[in-house]
Amino acid sequence: PGRRVVQPIIQVHPERAFQPLRIGEGAQDRGFGDWVDEAAILSALTDSERLEGTFRMYLDDGLNDAPSWLMGDLIDVLGTGASAAAVERARRAEDFPGMEPYYDAIEAEIALRRWRPAEAIALAEGALAAVPSAEVLLQARLYAVLAKAYQQQGRDRNALEAMQRVMQLDPGTIRRMSMALPARVIVTASGSEAKRVARMLGRSPRLSRDSGGFEVLVEGAAGALRVCLRSPLGDALSCADAPRPEPEGDDAPMGTMAYAQFVAQRFHDRAFATPLGVSAVDLNSLDGTTTVRAEEERARLEQLLREVD
Repeated sequence: PGRRVVQPIIQVHPERAFQPLRIGEGAQDRGFGDWVDEAAILSALTDSERLEGTFRMYLDDGLNDAPSWLMGDLIDVLGTGASAAAVERARRAEDFPGMEPYYDAIEAEIALRRWRPAEAIALAEGALAAVPSAEVLLQARLYAVLAKAYQQQGRDRNALEAMQRVMQLDPGTIRRMSMALPARVIVTASGSEAKRVARMLGRSPRLSRDSGGFEVLVEGAAGALRVCLRSPLGDALSCADAPRPEPEGDDAPMGTMAYAQFVAQRFHDRAFATPLGVSAVDLNSLDGTTTVRAEEERARLEQLLREVD
């Protein structure tokens, strides 16, 4: 009597317990190791304090290898209910000023997964207005959340504008969040190789057919093709030159099909790569490795937050 009974955050989540394993959007890019990783993360976060510490970013109390711009991926592992409870607890425990936009960013993704686009948009816009300017990858992710929320509302033009911001900040976000750019493929090069490249690009999971969106241009000549991506406004976003590789030793020259695959892969590698110039908190290192001590991390964050004042 007089005591509040608090249930553990991690149980068998009702929203996940009765769901069959779905091989859906993004699953074609996943392997067995990804599912093993998810099981390991879920096991590691069964401790409620560790879970809370993980959602308190830049604190060495949880999965300290998770940078701010990948925190949203944990929602798919934990479920929206557990993630929302963890964020609520983290907010209550937070004693560091300026962390609210980070929690808003996570809650925006929770709202998106719960099909609450208006709530997701409000949270994402608030977070974008407050996160430090150096958090480039987190900003890109927030624009991706906006794009998905606008799509849920049927606001295609707004979604296109948000996707263009994603591509300007960090095109790799499109790949990491299993998104597809509305685009049309235009072939100006002649020959069967160019046509094969266009057909492959038309089947890409990173592109969806739309005559009013982005443009993918297949240019050049046989054996020296070039694929460029343009924004809906006609701005050049990226170009991938793909001359036919010279055969090595006694190898036969690359055939038409193999060369078309090479060109399509070169385009994807260039168009959806994280810019090398991005320094969002040093990306917390690109592989997610913690490179400084927890105290130093908090000091760096404090310096970043001063930019907002």
